[in-house]
Amino acid sequence: MRADTLGDHFLPTAGTAVRDPSPMFATRSGTTAEVQQLADEVFSAPRWVTGIGGAPARCRLRVLRFGPVIMSDWEADEAIQVIAPDLDDYNIGLAPAGRLFTEQRGIVTTATTLEGAVCRPGSPARAWWRPDTRPVTVALAPGALEAELEALLGHPVRGPLRLSRRFDLTRGMGRSWGALAGLVHAELCAADGMIYRPMIAERLWASMLGGLLLAVHHQYSDELNEPAAPSRPRSVKRAIDAIEADPARPFTTASLARVAGISARSLQDGFRRHVGVTPMVYLQEVRLGRAHVELSTSAPGAITVSEVAHRWGFVHLGRFAAAYRRRFGLLPSETLREP
Repeated sequence: MRADTLGDHFLPTAGTAVRDPSPMFATRSGTTAEVQQLADEVFSAPRWVTGIGGAPARCRLRVLRFGPVIMSDWEADEAIQVIAPDLDDYNIGLAPAGRLFTEQRGIVTTATTLEGAVCRPGSPARAWWRPDTRPVTVALAPGALEAELEALLGHPVRGPLRLSRRFDLTRGMGRSWGALAGLVHAELCAADGMIYRPMIAERLWASMLGGLLLAVHHQYSDELNEPAAPSRPRSVKRAIDAIEADPARPFTTASLARVAGISARSLQDGFRRHVGVTPMVYLQEVRLGRAHVELSTSAPGAITVSEVAHRWGFVHLGRFAAAYRRRFGLLPSETLREP
């Protein structure tokens, strides 16, 4: 669902772990005071939008809210600053061009094409930039990020997380997370983009949470990077049973781990040991099997390949057809035409 203004479409606030899974988009152009109105609707804690020194200015704000993630895209003709008197989320600053400056607790961090800047919840924060910069910011609900970490580790954690103030976007997990953020940003204004399908949106925001925990150093990083403890076959069976019972459900590795009662890393290790594939590969294989049954038993003209693919969680038809052909030796359309 898309909207010109957000109003009451946003459900719980940024501090909660669960939100309406339907993505919401809004944009506002005008004076900083007019853009301020949209910021007030989006964020649970105040953001003050002004020109540098408090002077009025003109700018444009676009926001995409999906699950516990808010992505903001800014453009201005003059130098702009955004002040959060009491930041209540984890805020990641990116600068695809130019430089974005952030300040929290007297520490100034600069986001560039090489590094991302991080602000933590619990204290005032400020960000500012010049007209040659079009910053992208990603706000993550604390409850959701910490719940994702608990799923990965398999035990409770105490927040807020002490994320590093900056992280490298040129290599390793930082580069991967930056590429993922770029993918979501590219979908920002695409009315027909896959980000506006709740099933895909849930996977993307879950990937952004988990990926950030690996990309940015924090007090649990060493534990997160330790080899996973082996899981028991009973735990793996619980995950398999959940997949078999409802393969169309938008499962992620983390959500399956919660079903199994173990950490996501242990679940992946257990699947590799006892099933031979990852949980997501197993899920795809089950979905392909269900799609094959439906295509094989339906009369030509009664359904379309696209309908079947989407029903079983395949959004990209070309990839669905390629995976289907590898599995069954023919295209989905050929199965549907068979007498």
